[in-house]
Amino acid sequence: QNAEDFVRNNSKNPWSIRGMTREERSDYPYKAVREVLVNALIHRNYQILGSEIHVEVFDDRLEITSPGGMMNGRRVQDMDIRHIPSMRRNQVISDVFSRLGFMERRGSGIDRILNSYVEVAQKPTFYSDSDFFIVTLPNRSVATPAQVSMESVASGEESAETSAESAETSTVLHGMSTDAEVSELCKRLDNTRLTASTKERTLELFKRYRYQYQFRSINVAQLYGVQKSRASSIIKNLIKHGLVTSPEYGVYQFVKK
Repeated sequence: QNAEDFVRNNSKNPWSIRGMTREERSDYPYKAVREVLVNALIHRNYQILGSEIHVEVFDDRLEITSPGGMMNGRRVQDMDIRHIPSMRRNQVISDVFSRLGFMERRGSGIDRILNSYVEVAQKPTFYSDSDFFIVTLPNRSVATPAQVSMESVASGEESAETSAESAETSTVLHGMSTDAEVSELCKRLDNTRLTASTKERTLELFKRYRYQYQFRSINVAQLYGVQKSRASSIIKNLIKHGLVTSPEYGVYQFVKK
């Protein structure tokens, strides 16, 4: 309940209760938020000492991180998200939540989360490694309506030649620029020898955190779809090019030129 209240109180457009129903014209759909929080409590690894569930609210998204990866050792981002076998790490907690009415039909949770975002182009994302499981819920109030999805804009034909690929990426990046900060970063990326895919994902990373917010390697791993070791290497490269700084160990932030 405290976590739900935290999300609601930190949303510009929180869900509201009218009579026996909840208004869903909100930043984050109530059913999806509750489903993710319940899953975090049921499936987390309680044997990892000193760990806890983190709920973070940003301008454009909500991130819920729980200790412990998939029970079968696989990465959720490598699987068909709508066809993941139901496995419960903590059966007793699961049974208690079920009797209290916090859980519905077994195995329907992910579908319920995804179905809450049919009206927008941005969809919930799921990331896991051996230590963490992260669910990211987009802010529906700032998301792109589904009928004007930007996927076709962001996608482009990749050239076999590196130089041609970089040129196309530059065009895509500048085409997606919507403000001065993004435009400035696009120009800085143009002057680096980073790969085309790294440039695009770095721009996505910047749009999430801007200059104001800090991030960690686990956030980079989630966005880039790589292991944490590879994410650390990417961050070092961004630091080398003067795009990112590390104000303290394990914490990173974009830096202005």
